[in-house]
Amino acid sequence: MEDFDPVRWNPTITYVYFIVCGKYVKIGISSRPKSRLYSVQVDSPFKCKLESTIKLKGKHEALELEKEIHNKFSHLNKRGEWFKYNKEIKDYLK
Repeated sequence: MEDFDPVRWNPTITYVYFIVCGKYVKIGISSRPKSRLYSVQVDSPFKCKLESTIKLKGKHEALELEKEIHNKFSHLNKRGEWFKYNKEIKDYLK
């Protein structure tokens, strides 16, 4: 996981992120995943953690991978981009 550096920020770089909040994980995309963590945390009653990121060259690639991951874990989907955080997803992130 990389720290955000506004001087070196490249808007074409996009991440698939995994934000864990309680028993759930939000799987989404952002060019600034740490900022996204903050906005998710504000709306969550649980402490959230940026568990992992996957760095991609652009938004199109990130959207494709996000869709693939959402489909892979569709049986764990709670609502929207939220999934039950279990061993299967933890193993995927290793």
